[in-house]
Amino acid sequence: GRGASGTGAQAYGQIGGGGSLHNSAMSGTTTVTASGDVILTGGDSSNRSARIGLGGVGIGDTAVNADLTDAATSVTATNVTMTGGIGASAFTQIGAGGGASGGDNPFVGTIAGATTVAATGSITMGSGGNSGVFGSFSQIGIGGRGADAATMNGDTTVTFGNGLTLDASSGGLNSYVQIGAGGDDADGVITSNTAVTGTGDIVLTAGAATSGSYAQIGSGGTDADGGDITGNVLVGGDSLTLNGGAGTGG
Repeated sequence: GRGASGTGAQAYGQIGGGGSLHNSAMSGTTTVTASGDVILTGGDSSNRSARIGLGGVGIGDTAVNADLTDAATSVTATNVTMTGGIGASAFTQIGAGGGASGGDNPFVGTIAGATTVAATGSITMGSGGNSGVFGSFSQIGIGGRGADAATMNGDTTVTFGNGLTLDASSGGLNSYVQIGAGGDDADGVITSNTAVTGTGDIVLTAGAATSGSYAQIGSGGTDADGGDITGNVLVGGDSLTLNGGAGTGG
């Protein structure tokens, strides 16, 4: 399967209820099963996201919260590849929620739902963007960049059969790579366990942008300071490599 966004206005690709700038409460699970690969690729201009899960870019506002309940997301595939685009907020995500828009409209609401990704092969996640844009992250888990959620409740479980790579080295501002709930500048009380296990090497590489180009397994993220974070983190594989970047964290 493939979820990819293009070049037109609000040209996002999404499997799951909601959509860009949607303003209402939503409920429902999202399940994707592929006998081959699942590939998500962000687009080349603002808000061209590619995501699987309830929610969307910049949903909810101060008048109408986009509360997401019973919003479990499950993806099963051979290989999973997620790559942020070069446009602002041209992110990729598996999980309920959604990042702030290119105009910096945040997600507003609460999120409840587990995220499960099972790949018999590899999982590869990369950030996007460039020096002039921001927010082209890749994330498995609920939340997203700038998610202004009062609460985020939902475990993140990822299994793989041939290695896991989280690479933010090509990302622009706030273009992180993360497995876990939260995200860059995500506010709210987070209750979420994160379990990432499989066969093969695990490699995390941070980026060189001046802010928010991190690689992380676990809840939270740069400037995710809106409330307490509760949850265990379990990581298991053949080997583990962590590479810090040249950028700064805030």
